Amino acid sequence: MKTFLRSVAVFIAASFTMNASAQIPDNGIWPAGVTFTDINGTTHDMDALLDAGKTVIIDAFADWCAPCWNYHQGHALENLYTQYGPNGTDELMVLGIEADPGEAESNISDPNTGMGDWTVGISYPQANDDAIAGIINLAYYPTVIMVCPDRSVTEVGQESTANLYAGISTCGAPASNSNDPRLIANASDNLFCAGSSANMSVVLQNFSTAPLTSATIEVMDGATSVATENWTGNLAPYDVTTIALGSVSPSGSTNYTIKITSANDDTSNDQITASVAPAPVLRVGDQTKAVNVVLAGDAYKDETGIIFDEGPLPNESFVTIHNDAAGGITTPLGFAQVGTLPQGAAPLTVTYNAVNEGCHYVVIVDSYGDGINYQMPTAELRIQGDGTSKIDVNPDFGDGIAVLFDVQFQTEVSVNTEEFASSFKVFPNPTNSVVNVEFELQNQEDVTVSIMNTVGQTVAVNNLGTVSGVQATQMDVSSLESGMYIVKVKTANGEQTKRISVIK
Repeated sequence: MKTFLRSVAVFIAASFTMNASAQIPDNGIWPAGVTFTDINGTTHDMDALLDAGKTVIIDAFADWCAPCWNYHQGHALENLYTQYGPNGTDELMVLGIEADPGEAESNISDPNTGMGDWTVGISYPQANDDAIAGIINLAYYPTVIMVCPDRSVTEVGQESTANLYAGISTCGAPASNSNDPRLIANASDNLFCAGSSANMSVVLQNFSTAPLTSATIEVMDGATSVATENWTGNLAPYDVTTIALGSVSPSGSTNYTIKITSANDDTSNDQITASVAPAPVLRVGDQTKAVNVVLAGDAYKDETGIIFDEGPLPNESFVTIHNDAAGGITTPLGFAQVGTLPQGAAPLTVTYNAVNEGCHYVVIVDSYGDGINYQMPTAELRIQGDGTSKIDVNPDFGDGIAVLFDVQFQTEVSVNTEEFASSFKVFPNPTNSVVNVEFELQNQEDVTVSIMNTVGQTVAVNNLGTVSGVQATQMDVSSLESGMYIVKVKTANGEQTKRISVIK
């Protein structure tokens, strides 16, 4: 019952949140050849409507969906259609599409199914279509989108008539030139690791009235061309393609300009910016080489899957990884398949081990699609290296998130090892009551000994004052929950850390 109630709550929240997730076609472009046949048998050709310069508002709903019904009953779309549709100023079209494959067309007008008769008081066309969910990557009901004559698609949400009409002013006109390639999105790597390169690519649309067969695209670093691609193909009007442009080797953060340099009819849409920056560095102990994924979030950790591996980010979708936490990666350094992590609100640390320095990544997915912060405003997610080295990750990552970072090995204790003349010791380890901390200082220093939990909170502290030579102190851990903790000895010149386990 708890899971069911949670599902309902998340669904309703998503339904009432404008642009909660971008439910639009791939690359934000409406595909060619789509038609809808309404419940009266009339066919509506999207290409014909858009070519005529009309914007199309589509309400993708489900017969059983209460938020859909509430918006429908407000008549924002009916008023829009009446004022600005074919019987008004004839600027646009409104289509209501029952998008749940499990519902029959007859349910739209049947008062005894779902929420009721959707045709009452409505004059705009309504249809039942099972394919639209795939076209717009539908994730929830209702999804209200705006399709512009230039084929760009925007999720507009459950807006008023006035706001919907105002949004139409942002639409571009249909194609009018015979040779007009345009760049609509940067698809390049945005991070690179030390000593490696970044792959550059771009999404190109044929915004022409005729097929596009060639284009030259260059990557510019200032006035210098650093990569060139002479693309050839056969791209129909409005179709899009992603074009690989080669790799670049920046020395630091760099803003590149990607532009079409071949002759064409409209140069105003030939250019786009691509920013590339060094990947964050994760310093990892050279002995254990441990890379820790720390999840301090909601209790539904069995929804989480993790992959850790070397190299560039994988191409597999998060949905693929939901089904198999290793995705298409045959031999990852480590992974936790969805359904294998233990449930519970207590922080969880999943430890993997690097083999080499250089580019690595962690992919974290959630099979429910709501990250790890359900009813947890203080949720934290991070990738923890040695000592204080860490990479914070947004716990509200939806379906999944991929994090690229540069592993660099360091001496297992964090910083300033010369500060301690003899080894830093903690014992017993594991422990259930107290932990003894011993170390020796060559010089007189102000020293603090502390214990941190896996989310970085200090749970015990002992200020030793100004001391030197051999030091020994005892820390009480009897009140701590079972788990991994970090003991830190800190001076003005540096700090050292060691991990301990508390077992009750």
